[in-house]
Amino acid sequence: MTTTLKAAPRKRKFNTTVVNLVLDTCTFTAFILAMQPHGTGIPIHEWGSVALAFALIAHLVLHWEWITGVTRKLLGKLPGETRFNALLNLLFYIDMTLIILSGLLISRSVLPALGLHVDEHAGPWRRLHTLSADAGIIILALHVAVHRKWIVNAFRRYVWGRFTGGAGAGR
Repeated sequence: MTTTLKAAPRKRKFNTTVVNLVLDTCTFTAFILAMQPHGTGIPIHEWGSVALAFALIAHLVLHWEWITGVTRKLLGKLPGETRFNALLNLLFYIDMTLIILSGLLISRSVLPALGLHVDEHAGPWRRLHTLSADAGIIILALHVAVHRKWIVNAFRRYVWGRFTGGAGAGR
């Protein structure tokens, strides 16, 4: 009687780079689309922005270890690039919070769907929404510039490498 041993099935490893690449690409695209409310229409702009808020939360959760680690060292010794990145990320977080909150306060689609009504012209909310959204474009451009090397390398390896059969593609 011959006994054959089966190899234990390999567990698929969770590839955080791929998850980051997909999440960041979707978040970036959603942000760019959200910046075009006249092109998409107010309901798509608002509900898409709600979805964007959840994607941003997922991004924070995915990077929580880095956030807490760098925050602990922020007043200590850190490389200048890391310190700049952390401060830029904090500025982006504050700006996105302002965009989302002010957007909800002037909502013409999301809040009414929830049975809430707010006078969209009351207070400084519309102006704050516009200013913080405009600042968000600049901050996002800086954020992409800071991470350009990671973006290019991840794209080459996990997207371009899949199409060209490049070495190490998808590993």
